[in-house]
Amino acid sequence: MLKIANKLDIKTAFDEKIGCGGEIEFENCSLHSFFNYSDFGLDAWNKIYKNLDFSLSFISDQLTCDCNMAELFSGGTAIAIMNKFWRQMKDYVCERPDELNGTKLIDIYKTNSEKQDLLICNITDSCPRKCHCFNQPSHDRVVVDCQGQNLQTMPENLPWGNGDRLELLLAGNNIQRMEFRPYLSRVAELDLSGNPLSHISEIAASVFPDDAKLNATGNKLSSIPRHFQNRNPIFLSLGGIFITCSCEDLWMKTWLSFYHEDESHTSYICQNLGGKDITVADFTSLHCSPDTSKLNIILGSLACFLIVVILCIIGRLFLFHEIYIIYRRRLRRTVRSREFDYDAYISFNDEDDQQRKWVLNNLAKYLETRGHNLFIPVRDAELAVARDEYLRSRIQTSRNFIVILSEKYFSQDGDGTEITQQTFTQFEFNIIWRRYRTDMRRNLIIINFDNLSASDIKNRWVKACCRVGEIEDFTERQGLLMEIIERKMSPPCGKDN
Repeated sequence: MLKIANKLDIKTAFDEKIGCGGEIEFENCSLHSFFNYSDFGLDAWNKIYKNLDFSLSFISDQLTCDCNMAELFSGGTAIAIMNKFWRQMKDYVCERPDELNGTKLIDIYKTNSEKQDLLICNITDSCPRKCHCFNQPSHDRVVVDCQGQNLQTMPENLPWGNGDRLELLLAGNNIQRMEFRPYLSRVAELDLSGNPLSHISEIAASVFPDDAKLNATGNKLSSIPRHFQNRNPIFLSLGGIFITCSCEDLWMKTWLSFYHEDESHTSYICQNLGGKDITVADFTSLHCSPDTSKLNIILGSLACFLIVVILCIIGRLFLFHEIYIIYRRRLRRTVRSREFDYDAYISFNDEDDQQRKWVLNNLAKYLETRGHNLFIPVRDAELAVARDEYLRSRIQTSRNFIVILSEKYFSQDGDGTEITQQTFTQFEFNIIWRRYRTDMRRNLIIINFDNLSASDIKNRWVKACCRVGEIEDFTERQGLLMEIIERKMSPPCGKDN
């Protein structure tokens, strides 16, 4: 049986195109299921039609229609587009599972959409003993069914799947405590109905999502965690909770008063105050102080808001440059583009013989042998032109910028020759920086040729780059420097996929 693998763990970039419109044919192959999208370096099936520019052709009458197949139709992709990629799609017939035997795949999405619920994959890894776990893309969920298995405690670990919603069915067991479990933070529905549940821990309630549904009817609860005051009671189905009310339970009266009684699926009864619902029970006999919990929440929120505003102001005044450099580093792109004439513009103090020899004999030679088209002013600039405008146009048409930072790159000390050269390097950097800031496609690579510290650098932006580690050191990393530079650059403009 044919099996597709991705042993090199190749990843497909967001807008990268693979292929050139051809067709891959699988003849006389025992294909029983569709490929997994990770085999193509993708992180979701619906990207296959955008990133892969070819089509697949194979014929099989023994298809297993499972969750992998369901994901082919995710994202609202048009049937016509899928037919173009999967050449025989209209002829695919499901053999397994038995409920879909003889059903055409295309009919599941055209005329029998209710059968999409049968496109599931069983999960065995990390599935608790006695439980049934499966991935169901039609509802974007992973279901863990442990109903009626005489469990004494909640499972310790649950599996991961392709769905965003985790539904845990624990009805009809013997669970007495809802305790903290790491997976509670990703639960969308939890069914604990029919269990002698007597306690819900505060930490479990704190990680349980505010919009997740909890069904615990038939319980033995006499209180609920206070953290539930942050959620809408409509998501709680607890049946009847009989409470010996005290002043500490006033928060529930305040909490429930914000919602209509018919929205709640639970009755909170004060059994020591006439057996009345807590929203109408009279707490006067308990001589309670006014509940200030809501006021404390409001004041705490205002305090947090003011702190955030103050931190933003301080960051804007003193750390704006560093924050921006980190922001651009996270957005660095290495995507091929044909919109530029040059892959990189190299700016350096060309009056320095050592720098000039290293740039021309080492850096340029390394990058150009790998297909990069470079513009180096001292080598490539035409003499009989207005230099300012000429260099400006070359910077405009360059995708990446490589700056060789040295003591004299920004310095104005020295004789007239150095001052003239500094004028051009300062001019180049100003134009480079403006292009870099206004065009997110461009990358900036700074090489610290003279091993300068942040205090030695005059330019505020370059100083910020040094402080956040966005400058490559020439002396300490020379062995890997060329590879680091090429890795930060985009692929060559003129190089085909």
